[in-house]
Amino acid sequence: MVAALIGGCEDLQKVTPVPNTTSSNLTANFLAINASPDAPSLDLYVNNVMTGASVTTGQAQAGYTSVSVTTNGVGANTNIRAKASTGSIGGILGSNDLIFRAGNNNTNNFVAAAGGSYTLVVVDSINRPVPVRTLNSSNFGDVTYYSSQSSFTAKQKSDGVTDTVIQLSVGSNNSVTTANLLKKYNNNLLPPFFLPIGIVPLGSSDVGGARFLLITDNLPLPATSPVFPVPAAGKFAARFINASPDAGSATCKINSATVGGATTFPMLQANFNPSVGSRSTTVGFTNSVTAIGTYDVVVTVGSATVKLTAQTFADGGIYTIVLSGRVAKNSLTLTLVQNK
Repeated sequence: MVAALIGGCEDLQKVTPVPNTTSSNLTANFLAINASPDAPSLDLYVNNVMTGASVTTGQAQAGYTSVSVTTNGVGANTNIRAKASTGSIGGILGSNDLIFRAGNNNTNNFVAAAGGSYTLVVVDSINRPVPVRTLNSSNFGDVTYYSSQSSFTAKQKSDGVTDTVIQLSVGSNNSVTTANLLKKYNNNLLPPFFLPIGIVPLGSSDVGGARFLLITDNLPLPATSPVFPVPAAGKFAARFINASPDAGSATCKINSATVGGATTFPMLQANFNPSVGSRSTTVGFTNSVTAIGTYDVVVTVGSATVKLTAQTFADGGIYTIVLSGRVAKNSLTLTLVQNK
């Protein structure tokens, strides 16, 4: 477990990681993808040991790295961090590491399964401010929203001409009251730069900046879920992760077949735990997408398309396609990872 705070005032990002309790012969497999639009080159550390190659923005490690994990007698208690390959990680985190947080109010480690396979995707901006707990109109804690813009301009519904300017707070301190006002003037929709980040609890350990999306890819038998799919002979499986914070909804296709997975920014999806900070989920693979061969991978975002040309998919292969970058900066990019 990461060292506890002394007197409750030590900077969470400066806590020195403590090796886990008891050595064992357990191993787990980890693969890192850097999908942050503005993070530097990052190194993945598992239990304080660098794991796999450095990854720049829009880049993934070539495959899983098997890592020894220690046990606390219950599970494989695993400390996970990302560090800048050189210099500072920058942004809100400054020179500090990105730490995986197992809960809203702590910096507990990840409990890995022996023999399990995991993909760690670094998402979001290194400049995301520390989230602030906000209240609703009844003065109760409610969903907090992140805005990358300081205002939103819309037309009055009454005449369709007069501008209505709604002032926003840049950062993670916009309330549900503000969100409802935006919806009122935006066809009952939130603009793509205005994102819910969950209900910020009292004592939250989320220090802002980039964060991990941890995906459980495969658990050893007799686990029934999640496990790698078994594509039919002559076919392959793939999944899609939309890691762009401002792309809205995206569609991914291979040879005209739609690829399932996370088609909106992962921070927007419900039922994540914890609700702020690092998140852990399972993004389902789409089985037997199509017959093996060489195809273009095409992602559509609104009227724009992003493409990887002439990608060869192997018999029985399992793949992850990640959209990263920003629409506003015309920097969308695709990354193709072969998980198996």
